[in-house]
This record gives sequence, C-alpha cells and structure tokens, in this order.
Amino acid sequence: MDETTFMYVEIVLAVLAVAAFAFAVTVLTLIRRLNGLHSELAALKSRYDASEMKEPGKIAALPEGKGKEPVKRAELAPLGERKPAVVPAPSAAVAADGVEPEVVAAVMAAVTACGYMPTAIRPVRQRKRQNKRWLLAGRLAGMR
Repeated sequence: MDETTFMYVEIVLAVLAVAAFAFAVTVLTLIRRLNGLHSELAALKSRYDASEMKEPGKIAALPEGKGKEPVKRAELAPLGERKPAVVPAPSAAVAADGVEPEVVAAVMAAVTACGYMPTAIRPVRQRKRQNKRWLLAGRLAGMR
C-alpha cells in the first residue's frame, strides 16, 4: 500500500479514538447525574414518609369562610317545562349558492354557541387543477 493510505488510516483511527473517548466521558457523566437523582429521590421519599408519620390522617382542604352565607343554587324547572336558551347570533354576510338563509343562520348560531368566532370560519370550495396537461399525462400513463 501507499504511504498516504496509511496516513489516512492513522487519521481515521485517531478521530475514532477521540470520538470513543468523548462518548465514554458523556456516558460516565450521565451515570453520575442519574445516581445523584436517585439519591435526591430517596431523600425526598424519606422526608415525605416522615411527614406522613407525624400527621397520618390530615387531608388538605379549602379553608371555610367565617361569617359568609352559603352559595344559593338555582332551582331547575321540571323536564317538561324547560325552555331552550336562545342565543342571539351576530349577522354575517352570506354568499352561499343554493342554501337558504335560515339554514345558514342556524349553522352560524350553533357555531357561535360552541364558542367559535364567526369570522374565523372560511368557506370551503373545490380547488381547481393547477395544470391540466399533467392530469392528461397521468391519465395516458394509466395512473389514477
């Protein structure tokens, strides 16, 4: 073999040795961090267990307000007497072909009731083919 080939092999081996050393250092660093995290976890568990031993049955609760009246809840009407809530919907310009304005109003009211802004709704239209020649070429080639 030629001397330049041996020189390239030596360079490649040197680069591989440096990469292996860097990998080993990284692995050892990560192992040390993992061991440190395990020791922190053990310390936290022991502190948690010690705090539970001191106060075994204590459950965290919201403090009660002193001198305040309880919140009154609204009574519901019987099922047959309930009326649906009417939500006024803002009027919007409609440019739909073949759709009745009442249908559009009902859809817009439902969308507004769900919490969407009516201006965020965009019409969906069929996209036109960009290049009819490619479509024809695909059909001639037997593609779908």
